Amino acid sequence: DIIEFLETDESTKMMCLYLEEIERGRRFMDAVRKTTKPVIVYKANTTASGAKMAASHTAAVANDDAVVDAAMRQVGVVRAHGLLEMAVAANAFKMPPMNGNRVAVITPTGGHAVICADECERLALELPAFPQKLVEDVEKHVRAGVIKLQNPMDLGDMFDFEMYATIVLRLLQEPTIDALMLSFIFLDNIPGGTIGNIFPMMKKLMRDFKKPIALCVAGNANDVNRIRANNDFPIFESPEQAIQALAMLRRHHERVARRADQPELIEFDRAAVQEIIDNALDQGRTELTSEAADILKCIGVPMIEDKCAADADAAAKAATDLGFPVVLKIDSPDILHKTEAGGVALNLQNEVQVREAFASITASAKEKFPDAAIRGVTIQKMVSNARELLLGVNTNEQFGPVAVFGVGGIFVEAFKDITMRIAPLTRNDALDMLDGIRAKNILGEFRGMAAANREKLVELLLKLSSLVTSCPRIRELDINPLLVPADGESMAAADARMVISAR
Repeated sequence: DIIEFLETDESTKMMCLYLEEIERGRRFMDAVRKTTKPVIVYKANTTASGAKMAASHTAAVANDDAVVDAAMRQVGVVRAHGLLEMAVAANAFKMPPMNGNRVAVITPTGGHAVICADECERLALELPAFPQKLVEDVEKHVRAGVIKLQNPMDLGDMFDFEMYATIVLRLLQEPTIDALMLSFIFLDNIPGGTIGNIFPMMKKLMRDFKKPIALCVAGNANDVNRIRANNDFPIFESPEQAIQALAMLRRHHERVARRADQPELIEFDRAAVQEIIDNALDQGRTELTSEAADILKCIGVPMIEDKCAADADAAAKAATDLGFPVVLKIDSPDILHKTEAGGVALNLQNEVQVREAFASITASAKEKFPDAAIRGVTIQKMVSNARELLLGVNTNEQFGPVAVFGVGGIFVEAFKDITMRIAPLTRNDALDMLDGIRAKNILGEFRGMAAANREKLVELLLKLSSLVTSCPRIRELDINPLLVPADGESMAAADARMVISAR
């Protein structure tokens, strides 16, 4: 309600919100999508301790913070992690939008130059080379051998503000520069002009060129505070803050540009999926394994070929038919996590090993889950030298179905290298998910493996998104692992589980 009201308020230029919970997640996202003004949110109550405190202030439920973060990214909310970062963001939006990621940095010290270079790389901002003619002109005004005339440009103790103005003007005229970061060290006895002349000039240049100029002023705190109080130009306390402000502007511009993107809903045989779900519910089951694989086949997710076997002889024959080496997995509607039951045997090379593995994993499963119905085992061809990925869906009470992508395998809960987006997904949402994991480099060429086919991964995410959007009874869905072999193309799901809501 507040966002919708402030959108219509002509005196409001941006919105800064402190939130402890987001109770109606999808309405929040819809309200942000419709606003034309920057929305900056400091979301607290992100830990168990915070949730306990917030409960006494009407915040009854602590949202899963990763889901909240994903929702904010999707709709272009600038998330601040603290009041200081909120102030930096508010200052950032006093500047024009940043239409690219190329930054020119001018500093008075080598230290500031290094700090800015590090921050730009961390925040995926580029530092393009300066025009050679500009470098040659600057060389005439500085002490040779002291200054590094590159980007970032360290001007040292040059306090010629007319030259500063010339450099800024020349850089803003460059089509290869999208923003400028300018750093000063304030001294009372600066020769050649006063720092007060800088602010109106920078304000006019920003207005004329419609490019942001992030200005950092360092020096005596009282002097800097006086400068800030006497000027309405955004001033940042450190070079890190100035670069971070530019990165906020850039990310916000990119995400807002995507608000018009429409989700891609892929058609599938809904009647067949519903029949599988209804049959499971008729049997009183809400946790699905083999049926999960059947549903994935209905929506076009490739599955590794498997065969079922109720005894050791049938398992040995199935393994021979598939070709060695093979994998055996316990087949039980009551066991979702097969590894925890000792219900997986890998890299079996012959019939003898298959028979031994059948006896071993069925005995282990019966011991650890004595009430489980054991139907036998499933046999799959062993896939070696493959990336193991996780694709799935979870349901959040505030935001609904959430698509998940990340590093899979048995260590998925230990690494927790996943990224999320609220379903239904746009194609850009799915692409962002691929780039959102820490281990994203494994999707490229890696140790002799070809790069994973990103388009196929995007299509799989869109299929899962379409499934849970059309079938709200599906509460959870895991494909773990999705195997992506060395060719990067012939990816297939090796295992799947699903949880559906009861009638």
